[in-house]
Amino acid sequence: MNLPTLVERLRADAQAANERRLLALTGDREAGIDAAYTAIAAADADEAAVSLVTTREGFRYHRLHPDSADELLGTTRELVVLDCHEAFSANTLGQVTGAVDGGGLLVLLLPPLAEVPTALESLVDQVAVPPFSRDDVGSRFRERLVETLRTHPGVAIARVGATADKDDETTECSDTDDSVESDDTATTVEIERDGLNVSTPTTVTSEPHSYDDTPFPGAAYEACRTGDQARAVARLSALTSAGNTVVVEADRGRGKSSAAGLAAAAMAAAGQNVLVTAPGVDSAAELFARAN
Repeated sequence: MNLPTLVERLRADAQAANERRLLALTGDREAGIDAAYTAIAAADADEAAVSLVTTREGFRYHRLHPDSADELLGTTRELVVLDCHEAFSANTLGQVTGAVDGGGLLVLLLPPLAEVPTALESLVDQVAVPPFSRDDVGSRFRERLVETLRTHPGVAIARVGATADKDDETTECSDTDDSVESDDTATTVEIERDGLNVSTPTTVTSEPHSYDDTPFPGAAYEACRTGDQARAVARLSALTSAGNTVVVEADRGRGKSSAAGLAAAAMAAAGQNVLVTAPGVDSAAELFARAN
């Protein structure tokens, strides 16, 4: 199986289950970037919903430095590429993972997995605090990362490398002892793990209905897309009374922001003041879309 075929099948699996899938491209960094472009093309994702998180510049897609990965919070992406070779952190990994929508793909560019427990030095620098030195930092997180990639369902691993293009030849210079070689290289890809055929439990979602015992109007519940979302809106109605706090927790893409928007609209329509906080306006876009 080649890389484009693997990506197509990963996307199909992800979309059928409304889950994320992960592709780890391990090995040479430049070859990993080339392979990531191949993956983006094969994924058939909307270019506007693709992000690259890397210290490198000059990409045609939306690009963020790893230190700014939190800008993805509250947004929805079809495909995110995280270049772990430089400025990697556990926080960045969590932030970009949360931005990938159900049916989407997260692509990690990593050193060879056998080297990861002693690589990713920027992670060490972030957690080494005085009086401890870099040598005092263990490798348990990095070891756990490798173990997870190798064993978790829905994770594909491809080893990538750069080799001289088969069409290039070395030209010997008769007047010197030097040889001139072309800089052109080809990317090789070897599939180590395909991450396919994940067994996903069936989720039964009930139809939305109104909750007559709450202060919200029926229109708020009629605008819900699922029964789970309607239940969340009903719970959020507790905020109409002073002193109450509600925490809504669910997997990504289940409608938390939409539920918050519907609840906020119902409260505002009743004359209550509603304050929304977020890292940025884009992060609350779905909430405001539903509130309208």
